[in-house]
Amino acid sequence: MKLHFISLPCGARRLLALLMAVPLLLALALPALAAEEAGDPAADQAAQAWLALIDHGKYATAWDQAGELLRKNIAKAEFEKRLAKVAETTGPATQRNLVRSLELKNPPEAPPGKYLVLLYAPLFIKQPKLIEQVAMSQNADKQWKVVGYYLR
Repeated sequence: MKLHFISLPCGARRLLALLMAVPLLLALALPALAAEEAGDPAADQAAQAWLALIDHGKYATAWDQAGELLRKNIAKAEFEKRLAKVAETTGPATQRNLVRSLELKNPPEAPPGKYLVLLYAPLFIKQPKLIEQVAMSQNADKQWKVVGYYLR
């Protein structure tokens, strides 16, 4: 299976790697990171709305609606190009279920705050057995925004 991700500059890659590694670290029972199960319907709703944009090929709008951390670390044109390439491989998602939600507070090398990592089990037409990981943070207005997207 091929790995797909949105490539970011070094500091953002480290943050994204940290946010996305949390489920694996928890599964291995490494207590070094203070992550805990969390559920926030508003974060799930915001992530699902953002993912729907991706499902419909509205990559520019998805970039516009993403959090500042994502927008600062990847140009809109590059974001659109990479997501279009991923979509060629996976096809559209016909459904998506939230599997797990994990909370991180003030992770290293990230702006201070609360982050959620939402794991979804999507059903893609071309690759039905993938997991989507969506990293979320709250902006100044306390609105949840996508700051990372990883598909494995």
